[in-house]
Amino acid sequence: MCGRYTRYLSWSEISRLYRLTTDWE
Repeated sequence: MCGRYTRYLSWSEISRLYRLTTDWE
């Protein structure tokens, strides 16, 4: 991920998306 995404998405959002991606596996 690029630093640009961090500006738009908060760490809380990233953590949520990260859990979703890991849950899919």
